[in-house]
Parts: sequence; structure tokens; C-alpha cells
Amino acid sequence: MKKKSTVNTIAVVISLTLIAKFIGFIRDALIGSRLGQTLQADAYNLSLEATVMTFLSIGTGISITLIPIVAGHLRDKDHINANKVVNNIINSLLVIVFGITIVGLLFSPFVLRVIAPGFEENFMLTVHLTMIMFPALIFIVLAYIFVAYLQGNEIFIVPALISFPGNFLIIFYLFFFFNDYGVYGLAIATLIIWILQFLIQVPSAVKVGYRYKFHMDFKDEVFRKFLITIIPIIFVTGIYQLNILLIDNVFSSTIGKGNVSAIRYANQIYVPTVTVIVYGITAVMFPKFNKSLVTNNVEEFTNSVATVLKSLFFLLIPMTIGLILVSMPLISMIYQRDQFDINAVISVAGVLSSYAFGMLGFGVLDVLNKGFYALKNVKTPVFTGVCILIMNFVFSYFLKSSRIGFLGIPLSTSLSLIIGSIIHLTLFAKAVGILDFKGLLNCLVKSLFAGIFMGIGVYFIRDVIQSYEFKSLFIKQISTIVICGLVGGILYLIFSVIIREENTVGVINQYKARRKKDE
Repeated sequence: MKKKSTVNTIAVVISLTLIAKFIGFIRDALIGSRLGQTLQADAYNLSLEATVMTFLSIGTGISITLIPIVAGHLRDKDHINANKVVNNIINSLLVIVFGITIVGLLFSPFVLRVIAPGFEENFMLTVHLTMIMFPALIFIVLAYIFVAYLQGNEIFIVPALISFPGNFLIIFYLFFFFNDYGVYGLAIATLIIWILQFLIQVPSAVKVGYRYKFHMDFKDEVFRKFLITIIPIIFVTGIYQLNILLIDNVFSSTIGKGNVSAIRYANQIYVPTVTVIVYGITAVMFPKFNKSLVTNNVEEFTNSVATVLKSLFFLLIPMTIGLILVSMPLISMIYQRDQFDINAVISVAGVLSSYAFGMLGFGVLDVLNKGFYALKNVKTPVFTGVCILIMNFVFSYFLKSSRIGFLGIPLSTSLSLIIGSIIHLTLFAKAVGILDFKGLLNCLVKSLFAGIFMGIGVYFIRDVIQSYEFKSLFIKQISTIVICGLVGGILYLIFSVIIREENTVGVINQYKARRKKDE
């Protein structure tokens, strides 16, 4: 695809993902309003983290590992072998996954004792919900295999749409059936979501040439390489979830009721906010990273990675500052109703701000991981991932006992991601030999300056709006968010133009060139 086509594809994918995340916000707001910060909420959220959210890392690992394999066959127009590889992976993984599911169902009480040692009051409820959601692993695996197949065919729109039906199903359930079936019905609906995410992709896969045929060969060389590669990639893609599940949730469950739910509610906003940009860009660019290296064009590859990093600096820095500044009205607007009171708002807003601090680190790590995978290097991402886990454990252990208290736990995760991203960038530069450090630093500093000036303006505007009386709290909070977002965006662009930030200058030059061409 040409550069313009690539930009358009990224824009469409980000737009669809943004809409999907917005619907997801509505879903999460309804879940929060129904459950609040109760023991039921903690049980559901921990079960979700222990099953679906953990399995997502496996699904993402499958997608990342399979895309280059599928793309390689399709580049040679070899649909027969592409289907053979995919069918072997489907059948072989299903055997493995069925085994994991059975073991998970049998031993979930023992696992939950480890990851939630403070869950005595609602332990059996957590076990039951975990057992309901555990079979989702089967459909997560199938869904992500088809995501890889479609993206390997350079079809990005359908994978961006797969969450729509499931989100609508959850919303429908919460409105009409929650009072009758409660949190157990919610767990069943969560399982059904993943069945739908798999099924919605099948027609598109068939349309571009996929045909199912039973083929299973554990000794197949491609499959063996797939397994060897996917294990470290699953670990790396799951680093954030491992931090939440093994460190944040474990420490949080021991120091007070509702803390696990606060972490979950904050992540329901934070993760979609950062991933809508990061994954929207890397989903399209990862196949292109591979394409550059297949043709031995290392310079094009490193330039592409540097360009993506600069784009992330420009986009994520104002998002970080903005999210911290409007965290209170945002949490209030989404969750504050029914069981979710002002104390819960304050708690979750503090957690959200702490996680938002590490947004740029999250984005940089994801881009560089994709770069390392394109280089067929999985050892370095694993090394950095282990460093992040160790740092988070140490920081959390000491900060939770400091004056910061509970908020020291999410803050530790952010600090670990930031330090980890710096380590990763240094190792990536060493691996490729050439990287525009000066250009990256220049873009980072200018984006920070523009973001700080934007933040000062948004801070005063937010306080002015909050000082006025409104007919309802919801209108007050949404007005604060919309006005701060619009004014903040305008201020950021103005300051970016004044200090000649690279991304802004590039867009202006493209606009001038287009106008000159039209004339």
C-alpha cells in the first residue's frame, strides 16, 4: 500500500476502535453502576482478570506470531499452504487449549488462593465466576487466529469491528436481565462475547480464501517454530496484565476492601484510551515492519519505527496530561450512580491518574516490541519484561507502605513501564545500529513543552467550569470533559505550531503542498 493508503487505513482503524472503546465505556459504566465497589464487584473483576484478561495476552501472542507466517505465504500467493498452516495451528492449539481449560476448571480454587489471598468473604463466588469464564480461552484463541489471518491479508477493518456485537450484548443484559440473573448471568454474557468475536470473522476469512480442512501435525516444522516463538511473545504481551494480576491485585487485596475493583475500573478507562492509539497504529504498521526486513531494507524499517515513536510522543503526551486533569469528572460521569458513590469516584480517579502517568511508556514498549519481533528477536522483549515485573514488585512493596499508600501500587506500575521503555529503546538502538535519537529527543521535548502549556490552560478551565452550578451532575461533568478536551486540543496545536514540533510541521507542509497542487 502506498503511504497515503496506509495513513487512511490507520485513521479508519483508529476511528472504529475509538467507537468500539466508547461503547465499551458505556458497558463498563453500566457494570460499575450495577456492582459498585462491593464484594460482588471484586469477585467479578478478579475472575475477569484471572481468565479473559490473562487469555487476551495469549490471543495477542498468537496474532503477532502468526501474521508474518500468513503474510509470507500470501505474498507468494500461496493460499493452499497458508490454509494448511492456519488449520494445523487451529486444530493443534484447540487440543492444547482444551487441556488447559480442563486443568483450569479443576484447579481454579488453588490459583485464586495465590492471586487473591485476602478474598476470604467472597472466595467461592470468585471461584464460580472464574469457572464460568474459563472456557472463553477456546474462543479467544480462535478469534485471534482469524485476526492474524485477516491482517495477514491486509484486511484491518473487520478485526476492528469484532467487539461491537459483544458490547451490545452486555449492555442489553445489564438493562433487561441483570436484576434477575445478577453477576452469574454477567459472567455467562462475558463468555458469549468471545464466541461472537470468533464467529463474526469467519465470513470475511472465507471470502478471501480461507477453507477449513482437518489437519493436525505437532511435528510440523512451522508449527514447532510457532510454539517456540509464541511462548516468550505471550509473556511479553501479557506484561501489563501480569503486573495487574500478580502484583497490583495481590498487594491491593491485602490492604482494603474495594481496591481490586478500583484498579479494574480505572483500567477499564486507561487501557482503552492508550490502546486505541497504540494498537490502531501498530496493527497496520507491524506487517509493514516485516515487509521492510524481508526486502533487507533496514533503513526503511528503522525510519518507520522512529516515525511511529514520534507520532506516539505527539499523541500520548497531551492524552496523559489531559486524562490526569479530568480524571475526577470523567470517573464521576461514567460510574457515579447507584452503588458507586463519591468516595469510590475519588479512589478510582486517583488510580486512573497513577496509571495514566505511564501511558507513554506503555506505548513505546509496544512499538519497540513489534520492532524486535520483526527482527526475529524475542529474547530482548522478555528481558525487559522481566525487569519491569521485578521493578514493579519492589516499587509496590515499598510505596504501598509509604505515605502514598494504596496509590503507590498503580504508580509503581507506571514507573516500571517508563523505566522499562528507556531500557528497551537503548537495547533497540543497539540491535539496529542506527536510530534517530536526536530527532526522537527533539520531538519528545517539544511535545512535553506543548503539553505542559496545554495542561496549565486546561487546569484553570476545569476549575472554572466546576465552580458553576448545573442542572445535573452528569451535565456538569460531561461539559467539563468536552470543553477541556476541545480547548486543550486547540492549545496543544497552537503551542506545537509555535515551537515547530515535527509532526505538526509535517502536516502543515503536506497541506500547503496539496493546496499548491490544486492551484
